[in-house]
Amino acid sequence: MRYKKMKTFPFILIFMFTTVLYAQTDELEKGVVDINLNKQTDNITVLMAASSTMSQGLTVKWPDKSPKHFWVEGFNDINQSLECRVNVKKSGRFHVDVLLSAKPQEQFEIQVLNNGSNLLFTSSIDGWDKIDGGMISLSKGENIIRLIKKTNKSNVSVKSLELIEEDELSDYRKRVEQFKVSTDWFADTGYGLMFQYGPWAYPQKGEERKTMDEMARDFDINKFVAMVKETGASYVIWSLTWWDYKLMMPSKSVDRIIGNSERTSSENFIGKLAHELKANNIRFMLYYHLGHASHMGGKTDWWQAQKWPEEFAATGSGQRDVFFANWMDVIKEIGENLGEDLDGWFFDDGLVYYPAPFEKMGLAARAGNSNRLISYNPWICADYTEFQDVYFGEGSHGEVRAGSSPIGGNGVFRSGPHKGLLQHSMFIMEGDWGIHKPNQKIETKISKENALKWLNSAIERKVPLSFNLLMWEDGTVAASSVEILKELKKELDKKDK
Repeated sequence: MRYKKMKTFPFILIFMFTTVLYAQTDELEKGVVDINLNKQTDNITVLMAASSTMSQGLTVKWPDKSPKHFWVEGFNDINQSLECRVNVKKSGRFHVDVLLSAKPQEQFEIQVLNNGSNLLFTSSIDGWDKIDGGMISLSKGENIIRLIKKTNKSNVSVKSLELIEEDELSDYRKRVEQFKVSTDWFADTGYGLMFQYGPWAYPQKGEERKTMDEMARDFDINKFVAMVKETGASYVIWSLTWWDYKLMMPSKSVDRIIGNSERTSSENFIGKLAHELKANNIRFMLYYHLGHASHMGGKTDWWQAQKWPEEFAATGSGQRDVFFANWMDVIKEIGENLGEDLDGWFFDDGLVYYPAPFEKMGLAARAGNSNRLISYNPWICADYTEFQDVYFGEGSHGEVRAGSSPIGGNGVFRSGPHKGLLQHSMFIMEGDWGIHKPNQKIETKISKENALKWLNSAIERKVPLSFNLLMWEDGTVAASSVEILKELKKELDKKDK
């Protein structure tokens, strides 16, 4: 899809569950957005770049890759701009964060055309960042906000502008601080294991696989826990959903949403697994995939039930109340079911979530355990919300990044696009995240030397590493991968002496 010069799209606002939409139009005057000044939670006004009036040459990245929404790219000229109109009930000052990717020292300006207010800001790192732009003044009534470049150092991509009234900023930051929980225990773990295992798995040979209830019944949890202990791992991240949206545990919420129980098991396998791991002093966390199943074309009964807006991929807008309500129902129920046996959530992926009522979602994710860790996958972007605790870290190996904690630190990013989050890394050992095809092989792809190098570097800065192992239907893993992990255990044992 190509966008002609100054084609207009509506902006989107997030107010708790409410997404305010305006019909697509070629008349700028009809695209005015009201800024609500009376919210108590989720009171960030998110202005999506793809929903703005865009100059010629600016395009939306992969606008047909539903349901994900990416960003606007091609911002490489000082004559280009992104522009929108907003309406406020009273004059005031608003703090602006800008989510964009640029080279260091690229300069930008945000202008309020009707009253002359403006602010200048400069990028400081190479790549995605959420930049504190400063304050702008908005007049009572309608305002025109424009983003322009002042320099031409790089080809810039823009995701959004986030506005919050100056009078609300202090309270908002207090709520963020109160929401955060201690990540010390996770920072001290060294490393753990991750498994994208579920009803989508296959046996080592052949195409026939067990039903979900048979898998839940036959899986040897005690044998699995013994293997985890043998590796020296301090925690397990387990996939509640992944290649398919199927849960190896009961869920009244999921059954209600799709009208049947074909995507849940009758036995609470996840609950039993979590409890047995915790009984052996191994922490337990869940990875959660939204179930949009891109490899299935998004045609599953589960995804159809979310009533996903077709326009979201191209504009970042659309009515998503049903999706968020369903999400909170499911996540809250799972959290209450597992209670303190569930230590954390890893939610994939942010390109589908953002913009979202993250503050309210965080409360649902903490149901059953107020100290539960939360992480959303930003992919290559900066963080989408401060209402989380841990950097997702997909595909990284604990390397020093912008703002990383120094040697002897607590593992928490001190600056940069993930400031305030505990650095964490998850990566595959064997060429894929999970067994999801018949006759799929498991071949260890990393060396003992690299694994030790990553661990020794990360542990000095208290960055936990999650080693993802493939596992066949019967719980068998590669002996060669386990041997590498045993070497890590020996290394940690030596450090503890």
